[in-house]
Amino acid sequence: MLQTTLLALLGLSVGMALHFRWHPLRREFSDAWDFLRLRQPLVLLTAGCLLFQPMATRGLNALQDWPELWQPLLRDAAGETARLFHELAPPWPLALGLPLLLVLLTIRVWRWPYRYGERVPVPEQKLVLIGLSAAGLLWLGLEAAAWRTVYPEWLETLKLAARTLFAALTTAGLQVWLVRLVMAWEKPPDTEAEGDVITAVEATFARWQSVVLLGAFNLLWMAWHAWRPQEAGAAAWLLPEFWMLFAALPMAVAVSA
Repeated sequence: MLQTTLLALLGLSVGMALHFRWHPLRREFSDAWDFLRLRQPLVLLTAGCLLFQPMATRGLNALQDWPELWQPLLRDAAGETARLFHELAPPWPLALGLPLLLVLLTIRVWRWPYRYGERVPVPEQKLVLIGLSAAGLLWLGLEAAAWRTVYPEWLETLKLAARTLFAALTTAGLQVWLVRLVMAWEKPPDTEAEGDVITAVEATFARWQSVVLLGAFNLLWMAWHAWRPQEAGAAAWLLPEFWMLFAALPMAVAVSA
C-alpha cells in the first residue's frame, strides 16, 4: 500500500508539472505567482488564519486505502476548490476587526456621501450602517468578555450567531477587497494614486451595499455547510455545485460600477 501511495504522489507531481507547462492560462498563473511573491504579508496572514480552522485528519492506514479513499478525497478537493471562489481567506479571527471598519465606514459615508455613491444615502441606509456598527461593537464586547466570563446558554448562542453573521460579512468584504487589490496592482488608477491596499479598501467601501447583500448570500451557504448532515452519494455534491453555480458573484460585486 505504501508503494501505491508513493506512486500516486509521483504521478500527481508529474501531472501538475505538465499541466502548468502547457496550460492555456499559464501566463495568468505566472502573474498570480508574482502577485503573491510581492504580497508576502497577505500570504502569512492567510496561513495564520488557517491555524484557527478545524482540519479533518486521517491516519496513515486510512491514507493507504486508496479504493475506499479516492472518492471522498475527490469530493472534498472539488468542494474546497469551489469554495475558494467565495471564501479565499478564512474569516476568523479577521472578523474581530470588522466592527471597527464598520464604524469607520459609517463616519466616512456620513461626512463624504458622494464619495461612496452617486447620491446621498437615504435614512434607511444610514440606519443599516449604524445598526451594523452598534451590533458589531456589542458583539466585539461579548467576544472580549468571554475570555473571563462564562455566559448562560442563551447569551452564548447569541454570541455564536453574531459570530456567524459577521464572519459572513467579513468573507464578502475580503473577497471584494482581494479582487480590487489585484485590479489596483495590475492596472493602477494613476501614478500618484494611494497604495494598492488603501485603493482597494476605498473601492470596497464604495460598494458597501452590495457587500452587505453578498454577506447575506454567504450566510446562506455557511449555514448550509455547517448544518448539513454527513451526506453521501450524489447529495454530497449539491453544495459544491451551488458554489460553482454562483462562483462569479463576488467578482461581479467587485467589478460593478
